[in-house]
Amino acid sequence: MRLGVILVLGCCWLAFSETQAQETPAVVSAIRISGQQRVDEDAIRLVIRSQPGRPLSMAQVADDVRAVFGLGFFADVRAVFEEGNQGAVLVFEVVEKPSIAEIVYRGQKELDLDKIKEVVDIQPMSVLDTTRIRKNVEKIKDLYVEKGFFLAEVGFTLQTLKNNRVRLVFLIEERSKVQVKRITIVGNEAVSDEELKDGMETREGNWFSWLTSFGTYKEEALKRDLNRISDYYYNHGYINVKVGDPLVEINPARDGLYISIPVEEGLQYRFGNLSFAGDLLVPDEALIKEIERAQGEREPTLALPQEIQRQLGKSLSEDELRRMMREVLEELRLAAEARRKEKIFEEDEPPRRAADTPREKLRAEVLRLLKVRILEQMLLVKTGEIFNRMMLGMTMFRIQDSYKDRGYAYVEVVPQTRIDPVARVVDLTFDIQRGLKVYVERIEIRGNLKTRDNVIRRQMRLYEGELYSGTGREMSERRINQLGFFEKVELAENRGSGPDRIVIVVTVKERPTGTFQIGAGFSSVENFIATAQISQENLFGRGQTLALMAQLSSLRQFFSLNFVDPYFLDTSWYFAFSVYNMQLDYYSFVREASGGNLTWGYEFIDNWRVSTTYTLEYVNTSTHSEEGMRIHNMTSSGWTSAIQLTLQWDTRDNRLFPSSGHLLQGSVEHASPYTLSQNVFTRYSGVARWYFPLFWGFIIKTNLSLGYIASAAGYQIPIFERYMLGGIYTIRGYEPRSIGPERLAGLYGRDPESPLGTYNAGGNKQIIGNVELEFPIFPQVNIRGVVFLDAGNSYAEGVNLFTETVNPSTHGKETFAGLYWSTGFGFRWFSPIGPLRFEWGIPLTRRPGDKDILFEFTIGNFF
Repeated sequence: MRLGVILVLGCCWLAFSETQAQETPAVVSAIRISGQQRVDEDAIRLVIRSQPGRPLSMAQVADDVRAVFGLGFFADVRAVFEEGNQGAVLVFEVVEKPSIAEIVYRGQKELDLDKIKEVVDIQPMSVLDTTRIRKNVEKIKDLYVEKGFFLAEVGFTLQTLKNNRVRLVFLIEERSKVQVKRITIVGNEAVSDEELKDGMETREGNWFSWLTSFGTYKEEALKRDLNRISDYYYNHGYINVKVGDPLVEINPARDGLYISIPVEEGLQYRFGNLSFAGDLLVPDEALIKEIERAQGEREPTLALPQEIQRQLGKSLSEDELRRMMREVLEELRLAAEARRKEKIFEEDEPPRRAADTPREKLRAEVLRLLKVRILEQMLLVKTGEIFNRMMLGMTMFRIQDSYKDRGYAYVEVVPQTRIDPVARVVDLTFDIQRGLKVYVERIEIRGNLKTRDNVIRRQMRLYEGELYSGTGREMSERRINQLGFFEKVELAENRGSGPDRIVIVVTVKERPTGTFQIGAGFSSVENFIATAQISQENLFGRGQTLALMAQLSSLRQFFSLNFVDPYFLDTSWYFAFSVYNMQLDYYSFVREASGGNLTWGYEFIDNWRVSTTYTLEYVNTSTHSEEGMRIHNMTSSGWTSAIQLTLQWDTRDNRLFPSSGHLLQGSVEHASPYTLSQNVFTRYSGVARWYFPLFWGFIIKTNLSLGYIASAAGYQIPIFERYMLGGIYTIRGYEPRSIGPERLAGLYGRDPESPLGTYNAGGNKQIIGNVELEFPIFPQVNIRGVVFLDAGNSYAEGVNLFTETVNPSTHGKETFAGLYWSTGFGFRWFSPIGPLRFEWGIPLTRRPGDKDILFEFTIGNFF
């Protein structure tokens, strides 16, 4: 915008005014826009306040010029007058900024071009904005610094093209990659460099930097590290610590950075006196326990203040005081019991009269002392311990949580401190201000582009119109995460229309839940593997699962259709069904099965579900040839009609990709003539899985599976229902279904003089244990590594668990502690088409014929 605009307006005004009477103001007859090419004229007129038919206002025209220029589309804006047939015409002359025809990157070699484009928010055909370009230059430079190119330089140039267009060229000079070579802490005496550097995100480079990213310099990470150093000192009693600004220098060889961080430690302090003040409230359950404990004491340990003792001592003897104390305790207990039955809180009762009698004074003081005892149990710090700010903060959160469960969403716990520099102690008084009870005014769901609101709302344990609950908020967030549909779940609390109202805002970021995959792979066990899968974990945004899968290999053929609705018709009922056709090669026989199952379940308590499954399938078994090994009941065929009862307790944080929590499950499956089954058996199963998150995204996963199968008198357990272990879903490193009790039989079933051979007859009981350490490798593309230890075995009738397995041919022991052991490694790619597992198992309990290392590939999670 030019200063000449005002001069032009002034000249036009003088020329125009000569033809008008001095006392008559000029009137705008029309407004025209000239010079625009790409910008819509209506968009310009929207910001112009001058209107035809109104008197001319120089101040308004100047405002209009600024408003048009403020649209950001123009390099110059001028306002001039022209005399028309109907009077004065106000003309806005604009000069459009060039548009960016294309964006070019020059000098980029080390970083992937797609990564650079991800941080650039300028698109071709956008209006040229040099301020925005400079911001993107800084973004690219920050990206290079993040990747270790601390010396990289980034600039830009504009190349003029035809039709008022330009080519934007980012000029990148990468230079050599720079690592953090040395980090020095200056001024620390009580705490070593190693202790402080262990907690830092910025690390010195080493031989494994290509894998761990150690040595990468990030300015924001270093700022966070300064806070981490301060926190470390605060958590070890140094309440006056000062951490100065770091000095970052390039070494003489210009291939590394030296970082120096100055520290002033100060003196170490301990916790002193710990007390409570303000609004003291405790759960009635805890109060009853504390009262019963006090009632069980021979000598009361509730220390009454001396003032109260003096007042009561004037009118009561020592025996009378003790009797009154017992009566008061019983009165308090009965009142708490009554509140618990009525499901109300102490503060909801009508207020008591003022404590103006000895008994009322004693009652009030005893109740206060009991509450203090209970609140002291929430403390994570003790008098005499080294001051720890983190534990102090956690203590405050624990106290707040107790109040929030009573509806006090805005409770404040303020630690009033008194520092004694001589004794080097910090006395604390926890001042509790409960505020008002708060009710949930409304719940807002944001970010769910596909998932329906009700799918999220039914996981909430906070309800509109009801009292706020801190535990309910925590459970709501955890349960929404458990769905597995979202990358991120955040619950925010905003104040509502009044001081006793709160608005809960649930913000989610959806992850892809659909899979369409056709592919092939190779395994050293199954050789060529072909797979096809179409699945949707969040069908139509309703939270339902529909999956169609096919797998073909030399050992298996599998086709299935599965449907799951975890909240049938938005109730607590669970509904699922599946149909399938499969063929599995057990080496000594082949099992073919076609059928399906139907499941109904009910979540009777949060995370607890009971379910019933009915399975109907036709099973046929056969050997590979008529002359092959033939064993009684191996080649039987018939219908299996079974009913299974299952009880499950599932607290995993995410059902698809768990990292914390546990899954405990027990089931009984029964097939008999009473269920119209030709195959007769009863199976008992138990599963226990625990997940432990560690540091840096590491996760420990454990799995324990137990199984026992029996048959009714006069029936044998079908061989295809017996336990045969080995493979990527049980004990890795061993071929699938190769572990189990072995028996001797003729190699040529119809020949009485046939030589003997061994076959896996399967066991009637099993135990499987798996421990995995999962860790990130390339988190940007969801690739994680895993190392594992597996153990397990299958045992015949009459053989106890952990009994050593003996080879029937050599009569030698094959197992250690009665188990087959293996270890190994692999990686998992949580790809857009689903989780892919690539794993190499090494058998530790080696048998003749076992491979040194066995590679297997599959689609889907293990546990």
